[in-house]
Amino acid sequence: MDDFSGGITYYAKKRSMGDIASIVGILGGFSLLFYAIYDGGGFEIFLDANSAMITIGGTLAATFISFPMGEVFKIFLLAIKVFYKQVRNPEELAKDIVQLAYLSRKGGNITLGREENQIGDSFLRYCIALVVDGVDPVIMKELMEIEIDSIRTRHMKGQKIFRSMAAFAPAFGLVGTLIGLIAMLKNLQDATKIGPAMAVAMITTFYGAIMANLILLPIAEKLEDKMEEEVFLMKLVSEGVVSLRRNINPKIIEKKLNAFLRTSKRFSLKGK
Repeated sequence: MDDFSGGITYYAKKRSMGDIASIVGILGGFSLLFYAIYDGGGFEIFLDANSAMITIGGTLAATFISFPMGEVFKIFLLAIKVFYKQVRNPEELAKDIVQLAYLSRKGGNITLGREENQIGDSFLRYCIALVVDGVDPVIMKELMEIEIDSIRTRHMKGQKIFRSMAAFAPAFGLVGTLIGLIAMLKNLQDATKIGPAMAVAMITTFYGAIMANLILLPIAEKLEDKMEEEVFLMKLVSEGVVSLRRNINPKIIEKKLNAFLRTSKRFSLKGK
């Protein structure tokens, strides 16, 4: 948009949509697993309540011992976000900041104040509010860094919990294997008990491996990816808005923000 005289259209808005890669990955993984189980003898031989209790129950118990219960419940809710994503395009954010820089140069903080509530991105809106309030650029930078560090800390806590669970699950699978082997060795004289004991021994290891490698570790990796994306966008906003607050020429701000973008996504806006 070329005319920044007011009433501008903001590009960046949060839009929720399904994370196709996550959905395809988990559906594809379980589909291949179920096909292999079905082709290998049927589902009934892979179902065992005792094995599930040992693996799942043990993993949850160890997690609650290791972390505060409130944080664990919060992180389970956070896991749902793996299956959808907030679409925040860095190019759109950069365009919004450049438009706001032109507005600020023409009308000052009063003009920015009128536009503040129209800004779609919450972090950009927060940063522009700091500009409107006349906060010193150095203090603004500190406040933004605190916000970024806070986001990073919360995400890393979630990753840590899921990575810990991914370590606990195979360990309790091994515990189930040991229980099954002990039961089998103590009943070698009774051939009818050897089969069930071996089933518990093997199936708990199977459950632990599936939980760790198809559910828990992928969620941890996805949370790390989302953290990096969010921190990157917040750094882009921080750099642009601090430059705006310092009254740097909008064309220079545009060049700064284009440095954050891939070459094919760089843009040029002309203010009147």
